[in-house]
Amino acid sequence: MLHFLDAPQGRSRFGIAVTRRVVSDATDRNRLKRVARETFRRQAERPEGIDCVLSIRTRPGPGEEGEFVAEVRALLQRLPRHRLDP
Repeated sequence: MLHFLDAPQGRSRFGIAVTRRVVSDATDRNRLKRVARETFRRQAERPEGIDCVLSIRTRPGPGEEGEFVAEVRALLQRLPRHRLDP
C-alpha cells in the first residue's frame, strides 16, 4: 500500500513501514527497505514535491524479490508527477 501527500519543503521523500509482525527478522526487514529505496531511486520519472510512504503488509516469499520490485514500481508509476497543490 502506498500513501502520498504534498511535501511541505517541495522535495520528494520516500519512507517505508514494515512491522516485526510481518517480517520478524531484522535483516530481512532491512533488505526489503533497501530494495524499496533503490527501486524509488531508480525511477526514471520521480515525483516532485510529494511525500510517499510504502506500507508493506505481507512478507514476500523466498525468490519473490523480483515480484516485489515490480509491484513497488507499479505503485510508484501511479503517483502524480508533481505536487497536488499548484
